[in-house]
Amino acid sequence: NPDLVLCGEMAGPKNPYVPKEVYPIESMDFYLFDVSRKGRRDMDGSSRTHALAEEYGIRSVPLFGKFGLDEAAGEIKEIVMDLGARGREGVVIKDPENQKSPIKYTSSESNCKDLEFAFRYYNDYGQDFFFSRVVREGFQAAEWSDGEDEFIERCFRLGKSMLGPMRETVEAKIAGEPIVQEVEIMVKDLQTAADFEEHFRRMGVRALFDPPLSCPGGHLVKIKRLVMSTNDKTESVIEGQLW
Repeated sequence: NPDLVLCGEMAGPKNPYVPKEVYPIESMDFYLFDVSRKGRRDMDGSSRTHALAEEYGIRSVPLFGKFGLDEAAGEIKEIVMDLGARGREGVVIKDPENQKSPIKYTSSESNCKDLEFAFRYYNDYGQDFFFSRVVREGFQAAEWSDGEDEFIERCFRLGKSMLGPMRETVEAKIAGEPIVQEVEIMVKDLQTAADFEEHFRRMGVRALFDPPLSCPGGHLVKIKRLVMSTNDKTESVIEGQLW
């Protein structure tokens, strides 16, 4: 159907943005989130999306179930806690009738993992990225009525996710090492790697792609993203410039 618009993301092993354990596939692949139509902003909804995915053999994200309003909060909390314990991001809560806007609810572990990544390149990410995830932790701690031990554990996880990688970045620069973001992608088709490189170029991301290495299951591509702002800022502070 040429009028369908498929909404999703690329996922798979060695994907720099999604842990390889999340989806049971051997190479980067497309996972469907939702379906819309050309010229429209509304979505078809979860039931229609999963029916379409099954009909056409398209990979899709799992559907955890449908819950009434009285039970939804408790059920979703248990799902998110389980996902967090397994290093997963969280859930998107959708109205089956698409009358209400969807809500993304992330696990504490995912929030901290995002912060751990971002603070390693602290001057290349906007404050909104940092602040929104810290605020999520505060609201979730209150919503879930954290006990004292749970709250202390949350505080430790949050603080370490920010200070740990930032300290490593400063120490690396003191040792004279360049600050670069090194990631890898695994692809079956080299065209996927070429498309990924073109995507970076169009997004204005400065990155160096190493030649693909053949390996079981496809091709491994190593990528070095240049994080110039963090590199320059860290160097200037080490050399005596005030913050």
